[in-house]
Amino acid sequence: MAATEIEALESRMTRVEEALHALEVRLGAADPVAQSGNAVPQIDEPAESPLFDFALIGKSVLIVGGAYLLRALTETGLVPQRAGVAIAFLYAMAWIAIAARDAARGRRAAALFAASTASMIAAALLWEATVRFHILGVVPASALALVAALSVLAISVLRRDTAFAFIAAAMMTFTSIGLAIGTADVLAPAIAVTIAGVVAWRLQLDSYATLVLAAASDFLAIALGAMAAADRMPNTYAAAAMIAIALLWVVVIETRPRWPESIQSAAIVLIAAGGAGLLMLTAPALAVAWGTLAALTAAIGRASRREQWTMQAAFWVLASTAAAFLSEPRPSMLLIAGALTLVTLALVPADAAWSRLTLLAVVTVIALASVDGLLIRGSAGVLAMERSMAIAVTAVLLSLIGHVRTEAARLAPLVLVAGGIKLLIEDFRTGGAATIAVALAAYGTAMVIIARRRSPRLTLKENA
Repeated sequence: MAATEIEALESRMTRVEEALHALEVRLGAADPVAQSGNAVPQIDEPAESPLFDFALIGKSVLIVGGAYLLRALTETGLVPQRAGVAIAFLYAMAWIAIAARDAARGRRAAALFAASTASMIAAALLWEATVRFHILGVVPASALALVAALSVLAISVLRRDTAFAFIAAAMMTFTSIGLAIGTADVLAPAIAVTIAGVVAWRLQLDSYATLVLAAASDFLAIALGAMAAADRMPNTYAAAAMIAIALLWVVVIETRPRWPESIQSAAIVLIAAGGAGLLMLTAPALAVAWGTLAALTAAIGRASRREQWTMQAAFWVLASTAAAFLSEPRPSMLLIAGALTLVTLALVPADAAWSRLTLLAVVTVIALASVDGLLIRGSAGVLAMERSMAIAVTAVLLSLIGHVRTEAARLAPLVLVAGGIKLLIEDFRTGGAATIAVALAAYGTAMVIIARRRSPRLTLKENA
């Protein structure tokens, strides 16, 4: 009996040991480090400082205090002015280097505070030394601002942190615009901020930080044209600078376009080509230049399949036509503008409906204006009747072309509406009963023809 109890106890102990062993095996599978016996002791690392830490704010205040100490030494004459400016700029650059070191060590908040404070010091220093104390010229000040901005951009690239790109963009934007306004010298700040934006784009930094620099570049390019128009700088210099800025942006963006920066290439072309043309060319030359540019942008849009270029082509056609109407002799310039518009229309892709509609409308306006010059100049009523008949015939021709091109069918009723308004304003005011009757007959006939000869493509789309 005793032997039996001992055997039962040993059996139970064996089962307990097997259960414990199975439990150890499971725990070892869940924690390979513990199973291997090479567990690495965990070290409590200091947590990153929060973004709004009073210690960091106090540190920034001390950094600014150091800059004011240098200013005080300069104002009292203990340090020469130029040496004081140089030491203060090196002081700001030293804190940018400290920001890079902190970012490399993972102390992001400290790095952001140091970079922001250093950028603020550099911007204030360069503006005050140039605008207020006239120690620096606008060219060296713009160059030093560019150096500081590129240094902060380098931190953004190395650490892959877009916050530093925003700091650089803000510093460069405010400094460049401040220098331009304070000195009335726009050229150097415009070139500097453009270089910063182009470098930021090439480094593939955050798109919105790049757009800030692009907007500043566009603003200063417009300012260049305004300064030249106000006779504050030579037209040739302003036009050359605007074209250079446009080329920098277009070349760097169009080699590898991406949204939303790709809109900058179109925007700067509008600013530069429009501003430089107005500064340098007469109305006939503008009609030819802008018409040629319309065909060029249409060809680019067709090759790249990007709608922004085809829409820009329509804008340049409108500008070319406006210049042609202001030119002398007007008939010949209208014919040239019309020919360039037809070339542009042939280059615009078929799926760019609104651009094609705009171009066809411009061709129609030019055709009607050319026909108007050939009409018999009799009484006012007869002339109004002839114009109404010309508009009605044009609407019918557009409806016929609409069987081939959808935009022509869309334009035909719009031409009739415009002609109807003209009929009410001119014919009923200047015409007699006979001329009004003929004009109404022409319009009625045109309406019937257009209603019966609608484009099959439009009908299918409307019934879809």
